[in-house]
Amino acid sequence: MGDPRSQRHGDMQLLNAICTELRTVKRHQRNTSNVWDFNDLIINVQPNIATYQINQADFGTPLAVVSWNPTNPMWVARLIPIFQPQNMAFDYSLPNNIGNYYWPADGSNCTALRCAFYWRNGQAFIEFLPLPTLGCQYRVRYLMSANGINEAALSESPVSNEDADIVETRAALALLSTTEWQMPDTPSNRQYNAERRKDLFVTLTTTEKELRRQFEAAQLQVEGDRLTQRYNPCVG
Repeated sequence: MGDPRSQRHGDMQLLNAICTELRTVKRHQRNTSNVWDFNDLIINVQPNIATYQINQADFGTPLAVVSWNPTNPMWVARLIPIFQPQNMAFDYSLPNNIGNYYWPADGSNCTALRCAFYWRNGQAFIEFLPLPTLGCQYRVRYLMSANGINEAALSESPVSNEDADIVETRAALALLSTTEWQMPDTPSNRQYNAERRKDLFVTLTTTEKELRRQFEAAQLQVEGDRLTQRYNPCVG
């Protein structure tokens, strides 16, 4: 920002701008379907209870639900299909007590054939179908939420080092309108501040464009075999 006047944006403004841009970057990464900030939780299921509250503070986007019984040497992990809550009963004609008669081939007590995630009053829940009849466990794999940025310690690095530049540049752009280099008590000083903002806007916008191009390229997923050769002008 070119050494602006002290507190001509305040510490709180600076922190809020950085937190906003950090959340934006982390949301963008999550939406690429790459496994950024990956974590697990275990759901302990009880008989005759289909819905469970998720108390993980960092719970974000669910990726998969897997039957879980690691103490059983014959257990085989089984994916539980995830449905939208309104579609849980779509094309489903089994009785609710089918779990009494259904023994999964994975060797566990996990009788769920479907599950759904939803939020109620800001709290996450998971629901299973059919109604569980045996105690069991499911492992939920999920992407961590970006909401924990505000609770992170100041010494903690919430993004990778290669993404820090785009966060800093976007935060600087967001704070540009409140930045001052001269006391705005004279027309010449106000004109000087305005010109500095214009110059920095052009520079920061150009920098952010290139950083964003690199950031977008880092989110691409390469599938299948690739064979590339770097151009060498010394080879005829």
